[in-house]
Amino acid sequence: MKVISVVGKKNSGKTALIERLVSELRSYGRVACIKHAQELDVPGKDTHRIFDAGASVVVGVEIKRDKMLRVERKKGLKELLKEFEAQGFDFVLVEGFKNSDLPKILVGEFDGDLRGVVVRVDSEDVGRDVKVKEVLRLFLSSDIFEMSFGMEEKRCEDEQER
Repeated sequence: MKVISVVGKKNSGKTALIERLVSELRSYGRVACIKHAQELDVPGKDTHRIFDAGASVVVGVEIKRDKMLRVERKKGLKELLKEFEAQGFDFVLVEGFKNSDLPKILVGEFDGDLRGVVVRVDSEDVGRDVKVKEVLRLFLSSDIFEMSFGMEEKRCEDEQER
C-alpha cells in the first residue's frame, strides 16, 4: 500500500491537491483518505449526542447519494492505516499529521522543522496539471511511499498455522 501525508498551513491548498490526486489515482487502484480535523463530532448534532450517550461508533448513511460517514472514538494513525491495508486499499492519502513518520508533500510554506518532506508544491501550483502530474508520477514510481502496517506479519503467522 502506498501512503503519503499532505501537509501545509491552513488554506494552502492541501485539500485541493488531495482532490486532484484522488481523481487521478482512482484509475490505478482503490484510494482512501484520512483527514486530521479539528472537529468532526459537532456539539448539538446527532453524532455528538449519540457519542455522549455512550456509543463507540456512529455511522451515518446518506441514502440518496450513496455515501457513508463513520465516526468513532479516536484511533491512532498506524491503526487506521492497518485497517485500510487489511481492506485492500492500494493508496492512502493523509491530510495533516505533520509530526508523523510518513513521507510528506508540503504545500506552500511552512515555518519550523518538518521531517520526511519528499516534494514541495507551491500553493499556486496545486491547480496546474503539470505539477500535479509530476507529483503523481513520483508517488506511483517511488518505493519510498510503499508501506506495510503489519499485514506481512499477519500473513506469515497465518502460513505457519497451516
